[in-house]
Amino acid sequence: MTAGGSICPAPNPNAAGAARSAALRSASSKARRPLSDRPACATDRQVPGHWEAALMVFAHYGPAILTMHERHSPVLLAARPPSKAAQPMARLMVQLLKPLPQACAKP
Repeated sequence: MTAGGSICPAPNPNAAGAARSAALRSASSKARRPLSDRPACATDRQVPGHWEAALMVFAHYGPAILTMHERHSPVLLAARPPSKAAQPMARLMVQLLKPLPQACAKP
């Protein structure tokens, strides 16, 4: 029995949000490519120009940092994106790579 005397537990107010989050994760995972699809030259880290990116999101709502790491060298680029939406993030990545030599910023 619950504190109110009912046998049924109170509905979880976060259940709808959890279901929505699971659906979003499932939808976004369909667009992801596995690491096994990475070209061999990127895997062995012998050729510059292959980048990995990560979005660091912190506990407080809002702040995030985009990091981009060049796999062949110790180069790390970081910036605070204007939002977590895909298009502004893609524009920021292009902006970060633009000043680099062409060999370091392969498309």
